[in-house]
Amino acid sequence: MKSMTKSALYALIASVAVSGLLGVVAILGGGGDPQWRILATTSTISAASLCSLSCAALWERKKKQVLPASGIALTLLGAILVIVAVWANAQSEPYMKLTICVVTFAVATSHLSLLSLASLSGGFRWGLTSAYIADYVLASFITWLVVVGRPPSDFEGRTAGILSIAVASISILIPIFHRLSAASMREEEWRFAEDVMCPCCGTRQPYVLGEMTCPRCESVFAVKVVGRT
Repeated sequence: MKSMTKSALYALIASVAVSGLLGVVAILGGGGDPQWRILATTSTISAASLCSLSCAALWERKKKQVLPASGIALTLLGAILVIVAVWANAQSEPYMKLTICVVTFAVATSHLSLLSLASLSGGFRWGLTSAYIADYVLASFITWLVVVGRPPSDFEGRTAGILSIAVASISILIPIFHRLSAASMREEEWRFAEDVMCPCCGTRQPYVLGEMTCPRCESVFAVKVVGRT
């Protein structure tokens, strides 16, 4: 899976470089149908690589498989559908609806994979549950609007707006919850610590919050948790 992450990184770097170069050429040279198609293709690959990176990171760090595997599969399928539509000039309504629906769920799943990297304590785990609900309800609602194939009503537009705000809000809150959870987890770990060993002479003594003085060599030290595995 690390090779997958590295491949996605290289694909992202290459596609961004090519997209930038083609964009400059298209602007300076007035553009052309082949140039714009290549630009659209490399941009699609860039977006797909970014989504795949989010999913691969969850697979590697948390050893979870269902969500990131689904995200990678949807991302690859969505990228293929978009590229085929660009080069084949697909105008079929069912094909375009299918493409939009797949891309919508690919983005939602990749977004959730990224949020799932957060380590949340018990008091904040509702945030990730809310993210799953908000993301997939919004994706399902967009898919329903696409399948229906009509302009959204005022109520539907407001509903989509509210769901989008919910997704954006929880996306901001989860990193904050992650930070707060890290502090509370450290406190909990040290609360159950019985003793610590002096780094100078090896003498063990009961743990005390803050700086400690070794009763044997009188060294002053403090123990700090720098992270969790």
